[in-house]
Amino acid sequence: MEGIIYRHIKTHETAYLKEMLWEAIFLPAETKRTLSKALLEHPDIRKYYSGWGRKGDAAIVAVQHHSGMLTGCAWGRLFSASNKGYGYIGDEIPELAVGVEPAFRNRGIGTKLLQELMDDYTKKGFPKLSLSVHKNNPCLHLYYRKGFKVFAEKDDTLILQYQ
Repeated sequence: MEGIIYRHIKTHETAYLKEMLWEAIFLPAETKRTLSKALLEHPDIRKYYSGWGRKGDAAIVAVQHHSGMLTGCAWGRLFSASNKGYGYIGDEIPELAVGVEPAFRNRGIGTKLLQELMDDYTKKGFPKLSLSVHKNNPCLHLYYRKGFKVFAEKDDTLILQYQ
């Protein structure tokens, strides 16, 4: 999308990860409307943004060139066997998440964010990546297009791996 800059997140912007995590969580609209954003404080969810700056953390933000407004984010973290994320495959495989502000969806921002993050991890020596996605998430086709393949399946969720 024209007028958007893609860059690494700055330290003072890391609270945006929490905001985008809410956007990244896919649930049927009627279910999501009944939930409170307090869900983001649950330990299994909070681990995706809390204590940012660990080894393996990386985040790319989409920023409107003229206003400086953040419009989306793709980020990844390393988890361990004793503290698994939903898309955990291994200790040295970053798990990714992508969130885009609702008003900016379907403009290619999520695609570009994902590609920039994938490129960043590749340059840092991480040849494999993972993510967790609901089978009904409209972004599933994007992940397949970018080369992710099904690693595991649990209920309505797929764990995808890129290598």
